[in-house]
Amino acid sequence: MTTAASTLLGRPVWYELMTTDTAAAETFYTNVVGWTAAPFEGSPDPYTIFKRGGDLGVAGLMKRPEGMNMPPFWAMYVAVPKFEDAVAHIKRLGGSELSPVMDLPSVGRLQMMKDPEGAAFYIIQPSSSEERPETAPKVGEGSWHELMTTDAPAAMQFYSEVFGWQPSETMDMGPMQIPHVQSSPRNDRRHDEQTGRNGARAATLGNLLSRR
Repeated sequence: MTTAASTLLGRPVWYELMTTDTAAAETFYTNVVGWTAAPFEGSPDPYTIFKRGGDLGVAGLMKRPEGMNMPPFWAMYVAVPKFEDAVAHIKRLGGSELSPVMDLPSVGRLQMMKDPEGAAFYIIQPSSSEERPETAPKVGEGSWHELMTTDAPAAMQFYSEVFGWQPSETMDMGPMQIPHVQSSPRNDRRHDEQTGRNGARAATLGNLLSRR
């Protein structure tokens, strides 16, 4: 997504599909969504980059690792100002690690984690300090994120603590109410101070990968 680097801390910046049949998935998404696909040469394992119009990378595709006993799924990457602090904070709140730490040159440091209820997500400290202008999501880009969990209040507390996300309004869906959160922290002095101390500047993983 083409948003200002300084606003991306605590926000999803990349999406990744892990599946058992990457060829079939590539065919499906290029036909249905209209993405184009190209291999990412910088990956130690086969990895495909999906791109929207304008040749901008928006998502990745890889084979589900052996031993990962879950169905094919989409994962998101959330940018953090300091990787080690984020991992420690997640563990203190009852989360845990699902993958080894990965260091990708020109991309960043990343790791798959899970929250206390078992939902998987990645954190990443991007290596680039590139600034980009903030714009609304374009056609072909991810523009909404939804967590289905067994304990919504606990999940809200967890993500507020980890990423500074704040509850906002509730969408009226009859008996199935969906609370919203602000994914870009507001009025969170602790988060702002931490960001300032670390001087961390985030860039989208898509921009980093699509340049390769």
